[in-house]
Amino acid sequence: MRMDSPFQQPQGILGFAHARQRSRFGAVLRWGGLVVLIAAGLFAASVVIPQRSATTPVPIALTSSAPREVTSLLRAGGVLRFPRAFRVLLALRRRSVMPGAYVVSPHLSVWSLAQLLTTTRPRPERTLRIIEGWTLRDIAQHLEREGAATADEVYATAGAPGVDYRTASGDTPRPRDFASEFSFLTEKPEFVGLEGYLFPDTYRVYADASMEDIIRKMLANFDRKMTPELRNEIASSGRSLHQIITMASIIEAEVPHTADRPVAAGLLWKRRDRGMLLQVDASVNYVTGKRDPRVSRNDAAVDSAYNTYRYPGLPR
Repeated sequence: MRMDSPFQQPQGILGFAHARQRSRFGAVLRWGGLVVLIAAGLFAASVVIPQRSATTPVPIALTSSAPREVTSLLRAGGVLRFPRAFRVLLALRRRSVMPGAYVVSPHLSVWSLAQLLTTTRPRPERTLRIIEGWTLRDIAQHLEREGAATADEVYATAGAPGVDYRTASGDTPRPRDFASEFSFLTEKPEFVGLEGYLFPDTYRVYADASMEDIIRKMLANFDRKMTPELRNEIASSGRSLHQIITMASIIEAEVPHTADRPVAAGLLWKRRDRGMLLQVDASVNYVTGKRDPRVSRNDAAVDSAYNTYRYPGLPR
C-alpha cells in the first residue's frame, strides 16, 4: 500500500485554496472598481454642478498663474468651493489660468470657472497712486495726467474745490451723492464736495473704470480705515467727523513739519471753539488754487465760506 508524503497536500485542498484566493482577488477588484466609480462620480459632480446659489458677480484679481495661488485667491473671493477638483481639471486640460482682473459669478461650476479663466482675456487694469497731502485739485490733475478722467469729470463726481453749492450757479454740476452707500458721509454737509474723504493709497482699477467707480473705491477704502475704535474716539471727542477732517486738511496744508502739527491743532481748535477767525493761509490758497506761503491782501479778502480770514470757525 502506497503512503503519500506527509508534505504533500491533497489536490482538493489546493484547489479550494486557489479558488478562495481568486474569490478574494475578484472581491477586491469589484470593491476597488466601485470606489473608483464613486470617486469619479463625486469628481464629475463637483466639476459640473453650480458651486453656489448666489449669482451676484464678484471682481477677482489674479496675480499669478500658479494653480495653488489661483485656487487660494478664488476661495478667498468666494467663487470656488472645490479647489482640488479645480486643480485636477486644469491638469487634465493642460491649461493655465491667465493672470488679470475678472468678474466671476459664484454660481459657476468648476468646469465653467476653469473655462472662463483659461480662455477669457482678462479685463485690463491700471494703477493709480494718490499721495498723502494731495488736495482734490491735485487728485483731479493727477487722474487727468494718467488718462483716467478729465479734471471736470472728477469735479462733477466728487465736487469742485472751494465751491459752496449753496451759492453756486444753477448750471454748476452737483457732485454725486454717496451718502446712501457710506454712512460716514451722512455727517458731511450736502453743499460741500468730497475733499478730505478720498483716502490716499495705491489703487488697482479697471482701465475703463468710470469716475464713479474710482471715487467709490477710494471711499470704500476710507470706510475700512474707520475702525470701530476710531469711530468711538471721534464720537467721544464732541466733534463731528467732518469737522475733524476739515481741521486735519487745513493743518496738513498749513504746517509742513509733522512734529509741529499737534501744537497747531490745539491752537486752531481753541480759536474755533471761541468763535474766532482762524486766519490760515492754506484756506485761502484752497479757494484761489495758489500755493503762496503768505497770501496777499487781495486774496485774503476774497469772499468765500472757505476763507478763514473773513469768516470765523471752520470753513463750512
